[in-house]
This record gives sequence, C-alpha cells and structure tokens, in this order.
Amino acid sequence: MADVLQKQTLSDHPGAPDLPAGYRGWHRATHPGPDIRYFGSNRPHVRHPAEVVPLPIAIKVAPEILAQYDGTYVLMPDLSLTVSVESDHLVVQATDQDKVSAYPESETLFFAKSVEAKLEFVRNWDGTIGCVLHQAGQQILGVKQ
Repeated sequence: MADVLQKQTLSDHPGAPDLPAGYRGWHRATHPGPDIRYFGSNRPHVRHPAEVVPLPIAIKVAPEILAQYDGTYVLMPDLSLTVSVESDHLVVQATDQDKVSAYPESETLFFAKSVEAKLEFVRNWDGTIGCVLHQAGQQILGVKQ
C-alpha cells in the first residue's frame, strides 16, 4: 500500500495529538502504525522521537597495534583513507575531507565522535592488513597500499 499522507490541522480533527511547541499541524500516514509527521515553522519533519544512542567507550590499545594501521587504504579509485596514529587513537582523513579522530572500541574496531562511522581493520589470509568502512548502512572494503 502506498504511503500517502493526509494533511490535517488541529481544527480538522478533534483527536489531534498534542503538538510540540511551534508546530501548526500534523500528518498521519494512511497505513496503520505510529507514523505522524508534524509541520509548521522552520523545524524539520519528525517521524518518531530521536533515539539517543550513546557512543561506545574508548579502550586503551597498545601503541604497537595502533602502529600497524598507519598508512593509506584505497576504498575506490577516487576514495582513499589516510590513517595515522596520534597518541592513543587514530586520525583518519578521506580524500578531500577533513581529518577525523577515531577511537578504539576494540583492538580492530574504531569509532568517530564527529561522524556516524566506524573503521574496522582486518587481516587477510596472507597477513596483510585491510579495512572496512562502516558508514550509512554500507560496508566498503579498503586495501592498504
């Protein structure tokens, strides 16, 4: 069934939900479920209350393990990650992007505080190190140069 929205205001429906401050009305999808979108003012549409997901806890990783990950990883012909060690964490810079600090969640998995992404380091069957970038629901493999 198509997700068709019906626009309604408070005067259109006596059972309208309580609106967040600054909103003038709401949308309800025609399919069953709690899909309500508010409209009005300059606020973004809201489907559900935002889920607050805590950041993982950074652990200490031995400097010699971090040093193994230093280098450049090619993910696509026009996208590579440059990884360097900075004290107890990594600094990752994608092609034409700003540097991002990555903190160890485990000895092989690192998370960023400034972007929603994780970088995992994997060892291939021949012992070489590669990486997997986990971002926006995608897993992109990288080969160390």
